[in-house]
Amino acid sequence: MTNIYKTCFLFCFFFSLIPAMAQEKSGHSFMKLGNISMDDLKMTRYEQDTSASAVVLYDAGKSYFSVSPGAGLVLNFDRHVKIKILKKSGYKWADISVPLYRRSAAEKEALMSLKGSTFNLVDGSMVSSKLTKESVFEEKNTDN
Repeated sequence: MTNIYKTCFLFCFFFSLIPAMAQEKSGHSFMKLGNISMDDLKMTRYEQDTSASAVVLYDAGKSYFSVSPGAGLVLNFDRHVKIKILKKSGYKWADISVPLYRRSAAEKEALMSLKGSTFNLVDGSMVSSKLTKESVFEEKNTDN
């Protein structure tokens, strides 16, 4: 009988640790979107690699589950990226691809929200331009 209690205790103890391990580290959170410094805007070259055409200043993501009335349990993924383009050859770094899985009309992933902005220094002032729907493209791929 004591083995059952030990097994039950270990089982409960193990599963009580899982939520604790899944919590965010204190002090670590996403950078607020649009949080751009003048130093970032004024940067014209990256000192660690002066030949770089672009540099990723920030890239963080997090996954979490939520419950949707229509879909049930939903896996969400948020990603924030901050890229400094230093040369025209670095424009390709601003092309972001989001692959989505689709097995059938019922089994598919969906992109629910996409936000982006471009920040430039014009006459000493920061000017921002939001990503427009016309700048977003959908490309269908097959296994062939």
